[in-house]
Amino acid sequence: MIKLSKESIFYSAQIVIKHFKSEYEVIDEIVRIFNFKHMLMVIDSVTKDSPIYELIDEHELLHKEKNIATDDEEIAVVIPNYLIDKVLKIVIDTDDFPEYIFIYELTNLDNGLLCDNCSYKDLLFERIISVYIEIALDEDEMTVFLNKNLIDIDEVYGKIKLYIKNKNNKEYQNIKRIIKNKIFGRKNRS
Repeated sequence: MIKLSKESIFYSAQIVIKHFKSEYEVIDEIVRIFNFKHMLMVIDSVTKDSPIYELIDEHELLHKEKNIATDDEEIAVVIPNYLIDKVLKIVIDTDDFPEYIFIYELTNLDNGLLCDNCSYKDLLFERIISVYIEIALDEDEMTVFLNKNLIDIDEVYGKIKLYIKNKNNKEYQNIKRIIKNKIFGRKNRS
């Protein structure tokens, strides 16, 4: 069951989503709530043969790489709206998905790769970004940080809460159906 909480302090607010099983669908739906025009995605622990590089080359995406281990790199890539779901799917659905993904909403493409060099708190405070999302895939946890002066926290929280309620209800109904089928000896239909 997915859990949700929110906290609001000074100029920023955060929404924490836990236990989402690192599913592409959940991450994509929550990212889509913000309707980013462009975003900077920083992906931790990318191998040199990752399909993300093929996509970067194919679409000539602005990016930079940082070697973090012998076989792994951290990659920062500026992604236009029409490729967001494709990039998320490639990154999350690989066999060796990264531990972390960091997403910065870009209001101005000129700030693109600069965001990777600054603290998200400073970027939010200076209004360079209005949303920062930290996804810990290995912990099934996502934290969304917002600038409250630029984004209505209650509206965003409401949309996320509604999505999670619907998702949890579907999971509950599925579990209930499986248990009922086991009790009455019926085969599970997927």
